[in-house]
Amino acid sequence: MKRMATKVGRFALLTIACLVLLIGVGIALVRSHHDATSSPVTSPTPWPTPTSVLNVNTPASHIYTYMCEYPKSHKPDSIYFACADGNTGISDIHWSTWTPRSAQGTGTYFANDCKPYCAAGKFSYTHVSLRLDTPIQMGPDIYLTQLSYQQIDSTGRNVKDGLTGTNDMASMYIQMNLSNTTPAHPATPNK
Repeated sequence: MKRMATKVGRFALLTIACLVLLIGVGIALVRSHHDATSSPVTSPTPWPTPTSVLNVNTPASHIYTYMCEYPKSHKPDSIYFACADGNTGISDIHWSTWTPRSAQGTGTYFANDCKPYCAAGKFSYTHVSLRLDTPIQMGPDIYLTQLSYQQIDSTGRNVKDGLTGTNDMASMYIQMNLSNTTPAHPATPNK
């Protein structure tokens, strides 16, 4: 009896997940048809031309990074690599530095194994050190565009052959804003 109740519960959860997915696909199709017939795709805003000179005196309050479709993320406490569903990213971020040239911090990398499907998947967690760099000046603001992360142990030291990866935050933002049907560049874990 208990086994049958578990199967019924799983079937109900799978049915709900499928309905949510179908509704989401339907909304996306309606939006993409509306967008295609009503207005051309344009560049994301704001997207001014970067200046060639970095103002190293830019105050920390005018230093940002991109995250998903948000153009001005200041010292984010979470960064998502799977923007649509939040199944991969870094949470619990604590920034130790935030300067015009780079930012450093620590956080917890998380990833859903999506087995047998994402709604029933299990998350894994890994402590990482973070670095945001490759600054670009855009008017009075600076954007740190490249994220790298490295697994650390409980003392904060890098783990040899541990999880590492990179993410182009600007490219992800541009893709998210150019088309709601084009997937963003995912983070590139090396392990």
